[in-house]
Order: sequence, then C-alpha cells, then structure tokens
Amino acid sequence: MRLFLVIASLLFFNSGFRPALAQNPDEVTIAWEEDPKPPYLLIDANKKLSGIAVDSIEEILKRNKIGFVHTIFPWKRCLQEIEKKQIDLVPNSSYKIERAQFAHFTKPLYATHLVFFYLKKEFPLPPVVSTIEDLKKLKIGGISGFNYEQYEGKISIDTGSSSREALISKLKSKRFDLALEQKEVVLHLKKEGKVDLEDVEMVPDAFKPKREFHILVIKNAKGLKLVKILDEGIEQLEKDGTATKIRQKYLGEGAK
Repeated sequence: MRLFLVIASLLFFNSGFRPALAQNPDEVTIAWEEDPKPPYLLIDANKKLSGIAVDSIEEILKRNKIGFVHTIFPWKRCLQEIEKKQIDLVPNSSYKIERAQFAHFTKPLYATHLVFFYLKKEFPLPPVVSTIEDLKKLKIGGISGFNYEQYEGKISIDTGSSSREALISKLKSKRFDLALEQKEVVLHLKKEGKVDLEDVEMVPDAFKPKREFHILVIKNAKGLKLVKILDEGIEQLEKDGTATKIRQKYLGEGAK
C-alpha cells in the first residue's frame, strides 16, 4: 500500500499538476479612475492608458506572465468594485484605514509632493501655513473624494471641485485662498495646457510634504499572491533601473 502511494504521488507531480498556491494568476482586472493623473495616469482619446503607474504595473505583470485587462471608472466606483471583489487591482490609492478593511495595500508605487497653490497678487509674500491655526484663518480648496486625513478633521476644506482643472480655476476666481494639490500632477497639466498657472505660486504642505500612492489589491487568496508579486516587482524595478527609465520617459532625463 505504501509503495502504491509513493508511485501515485510521483505520477501526480510528474504529470504537470502543481498545487494551486504555487501558480501565479493567469489574468488580473485593473480599475483606473476616469480623471487622468499625469504623469502617472494618462488617458488618450481612444481610452488608451499610459503613464508612470500604468507602465510600472504592466511591466511587473508581464515579467510574471500575468495577463491584464484595464477598465476605467469614476474613482468612487473603483473602490466599490474592489470592495465587492469584482476587480483585482485599483492603483493610485493613498492609505486610508477604511480602505484597508476591504483591500490589501502594496508597497508604495510612487510618491508626490503636496503643496498649497496661491495667487501672488493676493499674497505678495508666501502665506504662512505651518500650523493648524494658520490654516484655520484661510479658505482652502480641495477635490471631492480625495484624502485629507493629515489634518484629522481640524480644518475645513471646500471639496466642491470635481477635478484638478476645476480646482485651479476656482482658485483663480478667488473662490478660496489656497488650493491643495499634488505638485507633479498640476505642473504636468500646465505642460499639457490644461491649467493656467499665471500669477500662481506654491508653498509646501507642512503637515504632509509627500504622499505615497499604493495599489489596492483584492482581499482573497488571489490577492495575497498578487501583493507578493507586486511588492517584489516594485522593488525589482527600482533595483534594476527600470523604474528610473519609466520616470524619465514622462518626467525627462533629470528624473531619478
């Protein structure tokens, strides 16, 4: 009997079968927000995706021979779909405790600088924004659905803007004193001619000078494998120089 079991085991493993845990997923579905986030997410007229985040994730998946399907939704629906386990990955997410209840977070894929944009004619000298008390004296604009947890609910932020373009437009119309946004994204929008930064300057957000962005991963057995693959992939892209090459593709040769 023992000899029979040994022979049966050898036949099983030599036949090409492997335990499911040893296999990579064949394909993943990725949900991206519908509002472009250049240079991390670019969406052309034909809904073709590119950008630092897109290229990095595709490279990791290709190296692991995993197919992928991109979809585009409003940001709120991206979160709903991964919570319902209808989507495997949602990139471009900052960390929020409530999101960790329904999705895994990978290591940071990239980071951006948070700044307050202001009008030079309204502030001949840069505004002082070092403390909560400083910020309470100013009217601040943000974007609907974005993460402002660094202020712990201690200041009021007008999140009536639906996009970065709308946010900067309202700033220039003096709807608020400061517009809080990501430096790299707004400067790239300026480069594309989508925002007008004439007479606009910026100062760093003292409470959160940099924000890291992760990939949300479905919370199930497949997701556990994907987190490991993506975390190792992010490290490898940095180690072998591919991440630098991708950044330079969109940010220029000076990018590191």
